[in-house]
Amino acid sequence: DQSGAALKREVKVTPTEERRKIRAWNARKYTVEMSGALGKLEMAVWTTTELKLNASAYKDLVRDVSSMFPGAAEVMAAMNRIEGIAVLTETAMGGSGFKRREELVSVEEKAPPPGTYAPPPAYKEIRFDPLAKMQEQQQ
Repeated sequence: DQSGAALKREVKVTPTEERRKIRAWNARKYTVEMSGALGKLEMAVWTTTELKLNASAYKDLVRDVSSMFPGAAEVMAAMNRIEGIAVLTETAMGGSGFKRREELVSVEEKAPPPGTYAPPPAYKEIRFDPLAKMQEQQQ
């Protein structure tokens, strides 16, 4: 598929020994370089292992959300080599002057609001049968 090939990216993740405090967290810097048909991105990703959360589950969530975008699999595989959770990410798009900064401001543990995991009151379970749906559409 040519559209998939056009979105393919090469990703290089390099850990550094550079460390600094970002907000309340001790962070380590990783450099990330991505290149592909859409250009080159350079990122400084500052991460911490001090957050009290399941980093593996968080990375799985990010991977799953990212999988909706073509070409994201290679990027996520490379980013999984980064230890900890990003607290600051600075991105520059090569030569364009485009810059982006994303910073984690706070982390807190909360119980979900009541009903978050409950189906809506009018919910009715319907058996998933894609073949029946296709037959319906053909008639």
